[in-house]
Amino acid sequence: MKKRNIKDYAVRLLLGILILYMLFIGTKFLTRQILIEKLGMDNALTRLFFPIENSKEPDEDSQKQEESYEKVNIDWLSLYPYQNGGPILEEEEGNALTAFSDKIKAGEAALEEYTNVMLPGYQKYVEIEKKLEGMIGWNITSYFDYDSVASLPDGYLTTFSRENDVTYPAESIVMLNQFLQEKKIPFLYVQAPFKVSEKQDTSVSGKLDYSNQNANALLKILRENNVECLDTREYLNASFENYHEAFYRTDHHWKPQTGLMVSRQILEELQSRFGLDSRALLLDSALFQIENYPEFFLGSWGKRVTLSATAPEDFELLYPKYDTEFRVLIPERNMDVTGDFSILYNKSLLLEKDYYNSNPYEAYIWGNNAVMTIENKMAENPTKILIIKDSFGNCVAPFLACGVKKVDVVDVRHFSGSLEAYVEETGPDVVILLYNAAMLDDLSKGYLAPFNLK
Repeated sequence: MKKRNIKDYAVRLLLGILILYMLFIGTKFLTRQILIEKLGMDNALTRLFFPIENSKEPDEDSQKQEESYEKVNIDWLSLYPYQNGGPILEEEEGNALTAFSDKIKAGEAALEEYTNVMLPGYQKYVEIEKKLEGMIGWNITSYFDYDSVASLPDGYLTTFSRENDVTYPAESIVMLNQFLQEKKIPFLYVQAPFKVSEKQDTSVSGKLDYSNQNANALLKILRENNVECLDTREYLNASFENYHEAFYRTDHHWKPQTGLMVSRQILEELQSRFGLDSRALLLDSALFQIENYPEFFLGSWGKRVTLSATAPEDFELLYPKYDTEFRVLIPERNMDVTGDFSILYNKSLLLEKDYYNSNPYEAYIWGNNAVMTIENKMAENPTKILIIKDSFGNCVAPFLACGVKKVDVVDVRHFSGSLEAYVEETGPDVVILLYNAAMLDDLSKGYLAPFNLK
């Protein structure tokens, strides 16, 4: 009989572990799909496999804040129907392909959940894997892989954007501007930045990352078509010795302090360009106090490289030092509350430190909702702003509301109705479109929803 060596036993051991994991995944799948979702069972067996979903008692304070504000489905299209044809996305030739691609991605996400996230100790295994990669010098997050995470020389994490044709988003924004001109409503396009700086990251920008080049191309077309633009990248390059410090180290978003700075700049621009009354001075950083959560936040890119390759960072909420009173309405959360500035935060996300399963950034204006209205009960002017935003706007909208009477917030990625119909009904004094430069990278993936501005 042939003598087995240590390699044979190692292979057998690994195969045995793999088989056990496959059995575990299959059991979890059947438990969730059949016992929990189909039969509605909640017993010792289901709690064994899904303890968080079935047995964890919610924190009392969290329950008080969240119990009335769970999301519900709203048919925005019936409330704000299109007047001149359907949404732009339905007219795109590649829409069927995009829908199919979305289904594939959803299937991949579900498969990943069962094969990775649901494995016991999954995050620990990933941390060990990343640590071993660092020890052997194997950087699987190659600069040339656009879906990977790379570390800049100062330790800030980032990804890289492809070079894209920006004709479609430019045309959509120009069309929105033309519609608003007919309604005599001023419009301002605000270019929020990506973490890579065109001026400071010269070894990367235009060579590996094209976020700035895409933004430059977009702004060029918009200005040629007489669209008012505000490029926040210029402001941040001038304001920060290290451009990256405007952002979270482990995440793609800018910090709330940066959002406050940009919010003041926006209000100043609304005054100087359009003569709109706003209290930009109320957004002086000296008038805000900071509530700090030390080492509380691990951003989206930090989650991907894990704590073995990076460290958590502080998370902060900003509060005005002066008296405030707001009314906040979020229809899809059945939320209509009045109170001070704190009601603009979902603080239930900050009750427990959970690096891999929680996103504290969504505390700002309760995350990404289709529609939100913020009424400033103490405003000294009647100015009404409509801001169309991506998630970068979450750290802008609440501060804008400090200086004007009303801020309507729309995220067209979640809003299925007609933006033009919404404008007709709400009658804003000015419309702002604020997108970060990485939104232009999603065009190469067939994701056009942010630019359905009809």
